[in-house]
Amino acid sequence: MCKVQTRAVRFVAAMLVWALGASAHGEYFITALSDGMSDITTLPGNAFTLDIVVTSDAADTHLFSQFRVVFSEGRLEYVSYEWGAGYTTGGVDDLSDPFVSDLSTVIGAGSYAPTSDVDLYFSNLTDDGAVFGIGTIVSLQLYVPLAMYEQFPGISPIEISVVPELFLDGFDVIPATAGQAFRLYLVPGPSAFGLFVFAGVIRPRRRRTAGGGSYGVAAS
Repeated sequence: MCKVQTRAVRFVAAMLVWALGASAHGEYFITALSDGMSDITTLPGNAFTLDIVVTSDAADTHLFSQFRVVFSEGRLEYVSYEWGAGYTTGGVDDLSDPFVSDLSTVIGAGSYAPTSDVDLYFSNLTDDGAVFGIGTIVSLQLYVPLAMYEQFPGISPIEISVVPELFLDGFDVIPATAGQAFRLYLVPGPSAFGLFVFAGVIRPRRRRTAGGGSYGVAAS
C-alpha cells in the first residue's frame, strides 16, 4: 500500500509541475524502431525488440515522461519492458500499465486507446539527480504467437505508433512529435496462400518443355 501511495503522490506532483510550467524547450521526436529499422519481416514463433527512441535537435533533457505505444492489431505477446538509463524499471516512479510484474500478457486484453486500436501506457520519473536526454527511452520485448501463422493474412502489416503525451524538464514542458509508424510484416501461413494468388502477388505460370509442351505450375 505504501508503494502505491508513494507512486500516486509523485505522479500528482509531476502533474502540478506540468500545470505550472509556462516555458518550453525545443522539441522531441519520438519513434519506434527495431535494430534501427522502421520495419521488419518475421515468422510467427519469433521474438523481437522494439525500441522507443527519442531524438532532439535542441539537445533537450527531461525528468518525466508519459506516452502510449499504439498497435493497429492485437494478439502479439508483450513479454517485458526495460527503461533506459536515468529511469528505474519497476520502481516507485514507474507508472507504466501493464506493470512489469504483470507481464507477460497478450496485447489487447486491456487497452487505453480511445479508438479501435490497442495500446500500452508508459509513465516514469527519472531517478533523483538523473536526467534523460536522447536515445532509447524504453525497450519492449514482443513475441509473435505461432497461432498468428494461420490467423493473420500477412498482406497488411501491423503498425506500431508512439503517441507522446507529456515530457517535463522541471517546470518546462518539452513539445514532442511522433515519428512514422513502425511496420511489422508477418510471413503468411498456408491459409493466406490463396489471398496472395488473388492479389496477384503469386502468379502461376506454365513451364515449357523442350518439345514445346508444358507441365506443372511454378510461382513467380
